[in-house]
Amino acid sequence: MIRKLLSVLFIIVVIGVIAGGYIYLKNRNKPVPQLIKAIPIDASFFFEGGNFIKTVSGLAQNNKIIEELSMIHEFSTFITSLKYLDSLSIENNEINDLILNKAFAISAHHSGNNKMDYLFLVRLEEILQEKLALNAILNHFSYIHGRDYEKTKIYSVFSNINDKTTDFFFTITSGLIMISQSEILLESAIRQINSAPSIHELNGFEKVFATAGENVDGNLYINYKQFKKTIALAINNQFTKILNGTNNYANWSELDINIRPESILLNGFTYSNDSSKMLMNIFKGQNAHKNDIQEILPANTSLLLALSIDDYSLYINNYKNRFIENKKNNHFLKQNQSLQKNTEIDINENLKSFFNNQIALVFTDISNLSRQENTFVVIKAKSQSQCKEMLGQLVKDYSGLKGIKTDRFKSDIQIDNETKFKVYKMPFNHYAYKMFGELFNMATCNYYCFIDNYLVFGHSPKMLKTFVHANILHKTILNEKQYNEFYNNLSSKSNLYFYCNISRSAILFKHFLSNSLNDLIRENEDIFNKFQAIGFQFTESRNMFYNNLFIKYNPTYKGESKTLWESHLDTSVLSKPYIVRNHYTQNKEIFVQDLKNNIYLINNKGRILWKKKLNEKILSKVYQIDFYKNGKLQLLFNTRSKIHLIDRNGNYVERYPIKLSGTASNGISVFDYDNNKNYRIFIALNNKRIKVYNTEGNIVPGWKFDHTEYRVKKEILHYRLEKKDFIVFADSMRVYILDRRGNERVKLKKQFSVSYYNNFILEKGNVNTDNRLVTTDSKGTIHYIYFNGNVETIATEKLPPSHFFEYQDIDGDN
Repeated sequence: MIRKLLSVLFIIVVIGVIAGGYIYLKNRNKPVPQLIKAIPIDASFFFEGGNFIKTVSGLAQNNKIIEELSMIHEFSTFITSLKYLDSLSIENNEINDLILNKAFAISAHHSGNNKMDYLFLVRLEEILQEKLALNAILNHFSYIHGRDYEKTKIYSVFSNINDKTTDFFFTITSGLIMISQSEILLESAIRQINSAPSIHELNGFEKVFATAGENVDGNLYINYKQFKKTIALAINNQFTKILNGTNNYANWSELDINIRPESILLNGFTYSNDSSKMLMNIFKGQNAHKNDIQEILPANTSLLLALSIDDYSLYINNYKNRFIENKKNNHFLKQNQSLQKNTEIDINENLKSFFNNQIALVFTDISNLSRQENTFVVIKAKSQSQCKEMLGQLVKDYSGLKGIKTDRFKSDIQIDNETKFKVYKMPFNHYAYKMFGELFNMATCNYYCFIDNYLVFGHSPKMLKTFVHANILHKTILNEKQYNEFYNNLSSKSNLYFYCNISRSAILFKHFLSNSLNDLIRENEDIFNKFQAIGFQFTESRNMFYNNLFIKYNPTYKGESKTLWESHLDTSVLSKPYIVRNHYTQNKEIFVQDLKNNIYLINNKGRILWKKKLNEKILSKVYQIDFYKNGKLQLLFNTRSKIHLIDRNGNYVERYPIKLSGTASNGISVFDYDNNKNYRIFIALNNKRIKVYNTEGNIVPGWKFDHTEYRVKKEILHYRLEKKDFIVFADSMRVYILDRRGNERVKLKKQFSVSYYNNFILEKGNVNTDNRLVTTDSKGTIHYIYFNGNVETIATEKLPPSHFFEYQDIDGDN
């Protein structure tokens, strides 16, 4: 039996190997289309698709990103060309029939004056269709001029016979229609068809070509040897130096394109040969990890570059070899070596001992501050205590050599009266740059602190305070719904992750982008603010790198609100926040309940002091009383079944919560008749009884009121006039005005149904009128209740029961 099972398993394995090998060889030997061979080898990038009309129509008409960019002049040349070709096929049935469902390519090439030219190619089904296509185009346009070039006819198309400006050039040869607004580029394509090498013979192209997806909207190929010129158009000279040679980034990338109405997703492989010159090869041999650093990043993070490095020694070795092979006298190598000499320990080994796979460069969006102040570096440590010890040793050794006292490198930063954290000063700056290279040159790393097992470097203690404060408030990027929806389109693991919140990054762009691109963004700010974010990541896979690029358009996206502070609860707020007083500091604090019935006390810096779970929602206002009569305040309120009294530490006062004898129909009212802190707590129950408690939770003896006719749902009120107390409330059909013991003090001569959303307003007497209560009934009629029982009314237009009523001396004339 075992032998048979092993035999079956062996056959399955053999079949699997043969099938896998066949698929691999089939992909590896996938023929390169003729239209790709016709693309000149100086292409910076090109786009290939399987259905010309469907894809071009989709790009030009159905994608919000393309639609918005077409409104910007600098993008309009390319997009207008797409729309022009699309309309050409729609207007001419012959042309439409010839290119329907045909493969096509669009390539981008650099020309003089920092300009891009584009070549459009469509593959005809057979050579015989060349003549049909030529006749269709010649018949469609009125003004066309042809000339011979290397045995091929190039045609110039004019809008007007008297206009010397050419709309575009085209030729039809080798089964291809080729169109461009650059005659020189078209000539280059003609030469390319009959010359070698072609693009598919360039180093690495066939490797990425074999990975191209088929059931996608198109395939994008990037030629990094030429793409450096495209990058140079977008960034400034200073940042070009930091990138340090984009021409040696990699060889080729292929990205499958998936176009959605409000986003574009690209994913695919990048090939980088074994040369250590290639920047991407720094990450070879590194395992991808989940980006845990996101857990502590502030919600206002505008730009993020996170690296996953599980073998720091290999990373540094690859990094150094790249500069050695490029024969560059690199500043990073000098700084790293200099730091080694100035300390008595190996700084690289020091870092390795606590470094836990991840480091990130973080820019936040803080108005009116410099780029340096907005810049942080976060390193994930194996443990906070170990990291603190190793960095402390580094500081001690370095400061010892320089004769500096170590006490100067440590201080306490106060968040609020109860919260402070330690900040440490680095004896030298640019720590991350000296340990990880040029990408971190923008971070000064003057100071550092700890958040759990994360080491956070910042420009100043003030800026580290903002970072820590955001975490205390749980105001982090992972608590942002829109960021999570965006990140769900990317992989949770990567070797490198780049994120840019476009609307928050406008101020940062000027530090990295070219002047012309910054001007473009500034002039079209309304358009660019509709783009929520761009995310890019890569992960080493199959001796190549797998990439994801996601661009999200979101016209309703709102940037960071300009609040003083925000605090994140477990879920949405259930009740209005109550402002309460801290009896120690006299500062204002906030008490609130969320939809899960959690209650919170939040201080004036936004820090949650405590959270407590209740079983029910709060029905009443939240009162502060001095239960012990010692100047310390507690929070008093009720739910459906209990009265609660909680101190400012979140603990119940003795005997509380008090269980009610029935269920409450309204919220409690609290009265201190004589301002002596002998509080009386009034509450109405669903059995129509009105109960009065003292603060010890006992029923007050002597309360004589029996019950109401209907349930009381609104607040019970207390007024004192001429040394007399009036307890005022109403059920759905009548009004009650009682004394302290529950006896009827005022008997109304006319009863009415008080409106549901309004209570009684006391108008003190003056020369024109006596003391009176004012309210409305369920139809909106205004009622004046005098304390002799008389009731006057003022009729208004009939209002629904849900109306609101206010009664104030607006102009101050009594």
